[in-house]
This record gives sequence, C-alpha cells and structure tokens, in this order.
Amino acid sequence: MIPVFDVVAGVLGLPAETVTEDVSPATEGVWTSLKHLELAVAIEEHYHVSLSAKEIRRLTSVGRIREVLREKGVVA
Repeated sequence: MIPVFDVVAGVLGLPAETVTEDVSPATEGVWTSLKHLELAVAIEEHYHVSLSAKEIRRLTSVGRIREVLREKGVVA
C-alpha cells in the first residue's frame, strides 16, 4: 500500500520527504481547490474507498486525510 505522504506528494508535486501531517492548503500554495479534488480522487483510487462530499471537505491536512482513512479501516 502506498503511504498517504507519497500520494499527497504525487498529486501536489512535492518532494515526498517534505510532506508531513501538517501539510495543508494553508501551508502549501499548490494545494488549490482543483488539487483538492484531484487528491480526493487519488485517495479513492489508491485506497479503494469511496468518499462522501462531507469527507472530502474534511481532507484539510495530511493528518486529517489519515484520520478519514482510519475511520474507513485503512491504515495509511
């Protein structure tokens, strides 16, 4: 399974070693609304989950992404 840090890095075009729990739209200007949707799709594809609109809105940082995935039974 691909670590969530690598998925975020790939979508946002960041070096994987710079992605931490705290990476968010507020800390990374490249995390735009379009990239947010691309990230949601990548998460669904990589982890074989379906995200509701409410869950997609909750993806406000890498830490929150991991929290949503844990709630779905995925350790990422």
